[in-house]
Amino acid sequence: PFATHLSPEAIDYITGGISHDQELTQDVFELTLQTDIGEDRSQGSISIRGGVSYREEKVFQDAFGNAGDPRRLQDFGVFSSFLNPADQIPIRGLPGFVRDRGLFYTGNPNSQGPIQGEFDVWEVFGESIIPIVGGADSGFELHLAARYADYAGSGGVWAGKLGGDWRINPQVRLRGTLSRDTRAGTLSERFDTQGAGFGVAAGEDPELPNEPAYIAGLTTGGNPDIRPELADTTTFGVVWQPSWAEDFNLSVDLYSIEIQDAIDQLGAQEILDRCYLQGAQDICALISRNDVGTPLIRQIFNVFINIAETKTSGIDIEASYRRDMRIFGGGDESIGIRFFANYL
Repeated sequence: PFATHLSPEAIDYITGGISHDQELTQDVFELTLQTDIGEDRSQGSISIRGGVSYREEKVFQDAFGNAGDPRRLQDFGVFSSFLNPADQIPIRGLPGFVRDRGLFYTGNPNSQGPIQGEFDVWEVFGESIIPIVGGADSGFELHLAARYADYAGSGGVWAGKLGGDWRINPQVRLRGTLSRDTRAGTLSERFDTQGAGFGVAAGEDPELPNEPAYIAGLTTGGNPDIRPELADTTTFGVVWQPSWAEDFNLSVDLYSIEIQDAIDQLGAQEILDRCYLQGAQDICALISRNDVGTPLIRQIFNVFINIAETKTSGIDIEASYRRDMRIFGGGDESIGIRFFANYL
């Protein structure tokens, strides 16, 4: 009983066995229709494409091989920890008076927690390329696109694009785009939730400044209620294909992106600062305290949430060169060089 190392049998008894089994399922259905109209137009025919799609994604992860593991989190806000005497954490033989002291938290010997969740999305979309003026060597095309997506648990969002492509001559082309783009939370951002501990140093609890250091519960990871990100993007660029080097291509694009409801985590300390120092009441909902006795912080939920806004802008540069050559004496052979650069 005083050995410094536990046998594999003892570890299996204490933890109930360690395993990690993950299943990811994705079912996709899509119907698209495409046609060209106005083929007798001198500017060129109008291309139209549209359709409907359905996607369902599921994740199931069992980290202990126990089909009745109570720590599978199906509803945001239901988290297990050793601060709750009703826990059924699979660690055997731990006396209640030790377990309930707040020193132990829901953990996992293989650092993989149980996950179970699913979501689906219906989408309707349409797009078109409309030649306005010109012909093969010069002209202007209008690019239009729209998409409506209805996410289970998050609601519906619109996305769209208005773009133009102006071929001034065979060597120079200008292009620009205004678009609204969306990104829904991944399965991990929605459902992958882990438990840990967070050390509250002496005097750093804003509600209890005289309290000595203690350990609070920390839950990190998924939130099934996050909304899709919305991004407004503006781009403008030029493409150069010089006549004296037909296989050379250079493009320079300026872009500006403004993301609303960006999906991210704040971190435990940032949650405490925003709640108690900045008075952000929506962030205070991510903190819970003991209802009985000293109101210590019981749990901090550092889950993915929709942050107000983030912006970025920059320049993309791409250059490429390709040349046919014969090296090994076989069929078609070529060598290509590509260069990418980005400035934020």
